[in-house]
Amino acid sequence: MTTGVRVPAGVSSDVLVPLPTTRRVHLNLSDVVDANVNDACDVAQELQPPRGYTEIMCESSTLTEAGIEDLIRGLAYQRVEMNWLVVHSSVTITQQQEDELVSLAHSTLGCPLYIYDS
Repeated sequence: MTTGVRVPAGVSSDVLVPLPTTRRVHLNLSDVVDANVNDACDVAQELQPPRGYTEIMCESSTLTEAGIEDLIRGLAYQRVEMNWLVVHSSVTITQQQEDELVSLAHSTLGCPLYIYDS
């Protein structure tokens, strides 16, 4: 069974409980901006099912390189587990910046990172 959950920015992690155990859980943290990355990480941590997430996506988000780095570090700090992290960037990320972020995600989260822009 696959479970998909979309959580828009502004939802307080205080009102959330962990998701139940299912085979695959996809979390979409939408409308994330650099200023609310910590809140997004809190939401991911509060909802985290026992086996972690199959994928966390930040769709409809406007993150810069610094925001993506903060997201990766915040998810790692919160010990959020996932198989994939997919992030939308609001700015063009150079290949070198992308390589550094991919390496950071791999070393801190243990998962691949995919960055796309508009």
